[in-house]
Amino acid sequence: MRKERDRAVGEALSGVFRSRNQLDTILRRIGDGVTVQDRAGRLVYANDSAARIIGFETSDKLLGTPIDDVLGRFELFDENREPFPLDRLPGRLVLEGGNAEPVTLCYRIRATGEERWSTVHATPILGADGTVTHAVNVFHDVTAVKREDERARLMADVTQILNRSLVLEDTLAELGRLAVPLLADLCLLDLLDEDGNLVQLVCTHADPDRLEILLELRRRYGLARGEGHPATRALARGRPVHLEEIGPDDLRRAASEPGQLELYEALGLRSYVVAPVIARGRPLGTVSLGTDVSGRRIRANDALVAQQLANRVAAAVDNALLYRDSRRSEERLAFLAEAGAILASSLDYERTLASVARLVVPRMADWCAVDVLGEDGRIERLVVAHSDPGKARLAEELARRFPPDPDAPTGTPQVIRSGRSELTPLIPPELIQAAVAERPHLGELLGELGLVSSMVVPLRARDRVLGAILFVTGQESGRRFAEADLQVADELARRAGAAIDNARTFREAERRADAARALRFIGEGVLLVDGDEVVRVWNPAAEAITGIPAAEVVGQPAAEAFADWEALADTSGMTERPTTLPVELGGRERWLSVSRADFPDGAVFAFRDVTEDQRLERLKDEFMATVSHQLRTPVTAVYGAARTLARTDVQLDPDARDRLFELIQLGTDRLAAIVNDILAAGQLEAGSLSLSIQRCEPADLVGRVLESARMGLAPTTTLAALVPDDVPAVAVDASRLEQVLANLVENAVKYSPDGGEIVVRVTPEDGSVRFAVEDEGLGIPLDERERVFDKFYRLDPNLTRGVDGTGLGLYICRELVERMGGRIWIEGREERGSVVAFDVPVA
Repeated sequence: MRKERDRAVGEALSGVFRSRNQLDTILRRIGDGVTVQDRAGRLVYANDSAARIIGFETSDKLLGTPIDDVLGRFELFDENREPFPLDRLPGRLVLEGGNAEPVTLCYRIRATGEERWSTVHATPILGADGTVTHAVNVFHDVTAVKREDERARLMADVTQILNRSLVLEDTLAELGRLAVPLLADLCLLDLLDEDGNLVQLVCTHADPDRLEILLELRRRYGLARGEGHPATRALARGRPVHLEEIGPDDLRRAASEPGQLELYEALGLRSYVVAPVIARGRPLGTVSLGTDVSGRRIRANDALVAQQLANRVAAAVDNALLYRDSRRSEERLAFLAEAGAILASSLDYERTLASVARLVVPRMADWCAVDVLGEDGRIERLVVAHSDPGKARLAEELARRFPPDPDAPTGTPQVIRSGRSELTPLIPPELIQAAVAERPHLGELLGELGLVSSMVVPLRARDRVLGAILFVTGQESGRRFAEADLQVADELARRAGAAIDNARTFREAERRADAARALRFIGEGVLLVDGDEVVRVWNPAAEAITGIPAAEVVGQPAAEAFADWEALADTSGMTERPTTLPVELGGRERWLSVSRADFPDGAVFAFRDVTEDQRLERLKDEFMATVSHQLRTPVTAVYGAARTLARTDVQLDPDARDRLFELIQLGTDRLAAIVNDILAAGQLEAGSLSLSIQRCEPADLVGRVLESARMGLAPTTTLAALVPDDVPAVAVDASRLEQVLANLVENAVKYSPDGGEIVVRVTPEDGSVRFAVEDEGLGIPLDERERVFDKFYRLDPNLTRGVDGTGLGLYICRELVERMGGRIWIEGREERGSVVAFDVPVA
């Protein structure tokens, strides 16, 4: 239809210069704008619709204005709001003889900032010779359609953004970027906090300089404090406040403080609308849109869009608040569950209350104190916790120097007397001022603590008040307690009161309970026999130590229950200090440390298992004997060689001197190795051995170790390395890994007295590299493969054919490998020998 109409216009215009009146009659009835350009681009005709679309009152005024001035009155943009070049206008393309597809353009009138949209068509008019003489431009105004499309798209985008997350701060920032500059030059979103004050969430402006003015205005004067401010009025009325044309009176009404008006004037607001954010009848905040730099006006339709925007924000904020309340409820339940678990974990209520106070701070308060009533009726401050360690000392000093006055009308004493909680959402400054006036140092401490809000709740159990818990917030968080916080505090105090009551009840029961009941909870085994040496008490610890159930011994003669009863009975003369002795239990020898106490009707024995202690002592003794022996041999060799070299009455040939020096060197190396093992074991035990993790190539490491091991190697022993080319580098302390590998190769040589092949095999594993030292030597029995890594442990000399050692080598290897993030173990071989393998992480 549009193409047919354009063709009709072109045909009608073919006689334009024959009948101007006829042309006007035809085109005046067309609602679209029509202009005609000649070859030079000048406008030779325009109807009134075209003039109004472009911003002129009449077609005569349009035709009387140079074309460059006409085009300079507005900015052109395409459908994506990108600048549109003038040489791509359909009329110009037609005049140049080209094809011109219809285009939809946005043109913003510079003087007013108003935007209009039109679909532009161009039709050529040909002369007698077939050349293009004129171009007919037809403008179809689609502003209303485009605005509706953009608003619908905006609302869809806003809905999508607000649905992304229930954490508003993550999404609302994008709201301003959508609204500016599409709807306005500035966009504000302010929400009411729990105290009814507006808090800024979004503040955007198309002009960075004016954004700074806007931010300064809000920093200095806050958000909508005056009654005449549009935001205050919108919240009070529950409907939008729309100022299509802002005048001086509007600015003066909004300005409530000196200096505020000047900033409003500098901002240059022209048009403004504030829509209240309301959900379920409850005001939540405001959405504000304004224009200044563009000169546009916010009209009634725009105000309606602002309210629609506020409605969507209201739904999102309401959902977020519900989500926040739900999360807070979950957090409170989790907090109470955690506190309950702590309170139930021990009957030592002083310690558990301290743990609860540390849980309260800083999750619930900045400062927490627990006061309990002593047996004498005095209030004792049991626990003080503060999020700031420095202020914790101030709080403790406050409790020490200024204990609660029992007759105080408020605070802990009053709560303990009345059994009712106290909530002070905002501690009044006059309270601190009164304290300063009465007791200056007290006021000084309170001032340094920076109190903001407080709660005091009673500790109750079985209708008795046992004490109180004080919760305080300060300048650290600045938060204010509300009724929901008081509910949590009351529930926490209820559980703490029950814990205190239970602990005190249990302590009283402990004092009155008989010894047998108490014996169930001690770690030492207890055996009680009567005057006839019949077992009467055999506690759970005795069962655990001996493996003999109480049912098998209680009521039985001790001599029948225990094979070594005589040894135990002989401790009757050793009651001052425990006696350590071996006993047979379950077919195995165990060492027990036994204390005996006699009483008129029998005797009680307390014992504990020290078998492992005995084993370690034996290993230490063996280690000292071994080290002494191993030190003596190289020392003797070094000493003898040195004395021989020092003699002046003996002439030594060069070979003999070299041999003596070699003996000194070998002995010194052996001494150094023993001392280094002892020092390394000590450092590992103390945790003072440091590692430097670096990238290391396995092939280089293995090569160095084997090259060193081949020196002085017996002819019957051979060394080989199997390292693939693609083995990755490892992340280790190179010197320590070399120490481990050298130790394992040395052990393989040492425990292969008949010689054989020793192979160092390196293989890549999943995320690690495996080193394995394989020998054909004496091997290690299966039941000894874990114990050989223990400190001081050595295999039976009968199994090792007398090979010596300190018992520290494999212990040091295990500790070093594990501290480098690896593991070490021993494997058997089918015929003879053993494999010691370890993994370390790849670099």
